[in-house]
Amino acid sequence: PSPGNEGPGGTDAVARNSRLQLLRDLNALKKAYIQAYLAMHIRARLGVNEDRRKAALLGDERLTALKRLAAIELMPRPQLAKFQNSLAELKTCASLTEEDLETAAICPHCHYKPAMESSAAAPAFVVLERLEQEIDEMLDTWTRTLFSILEEPSVQANLDLLKPEARRMVGDFLKRRSLPKELSPEFIQALQELLSGLTKVSIKIEDLRTVLLSDGSPVTPAEIKKRFGDYIDRLTKGQDQERVRIILE
Repeated sequence: PSPGNEGPGGTDAVARNSRLQLLRDLNALKKAYIQAYLAMHIRARLGVNEDRRKAALLGDERLTALKRLAAIELMPRPQLAKFQNSLAELKTCASLTEEDLETAAICPHCHYKPAMESSAAAPAFVVLERLEQEIDEMLDTWTRTLFSILEEPSVQANLDLLKPEARRMVGDFLKRRSLPKELSPEFIQALQELLSGLTKVSIKIEDLRTVLLSDGSPVTPAEIKKRFGDYIDRLTKGQDQERVRIILE
């Protein structure tokens, strides 16, 4: 080797310094990756405490009540399905550590891959909190929907067609203005029989928006009313208007 390639100032020393700098840069990138991945993992996964809350929600009597009420044709079932899907999508992993990511690119416990999962607008624990609040609102809405339908004169006229026990259960429900603590199959069947003469017409919010806004250009109130009326007429054509009940999905 020529003299210029040796010594502290030679090319060998420069190469060693370059390798050392490269290793430092790579280590810095690795640490940055670990911190970024940990942050995304915490956002996307429930911890131990949140997992207990999810389990409690899955076994909640309010969710059981909603599932039983969903057997009634006029209930907004897609709302419950969306709730259950959102709850099922919440995954739990509280085992990941920085040491795990020293030797693995992804979590070895839940195999979280950010690119393979939908990036939720809110962290998993926030979604769980929202669902915990939503279940009360949903049950209250469904209960009020039942009340409003059962108190209609056309439905009230059918009460006498029920068997005495079924009529008593429905009467107690209307008198207490709250659902029984235990939604028995007999109570659900009584409601089904009472409402069986009604026709459910479902409207998707997206479809309604399309009909009302059309090409997105400004419209007058009169035009909006006409579009809405024409749309409802098309959906309920041939149906007994007094027996039709519209459900927004």
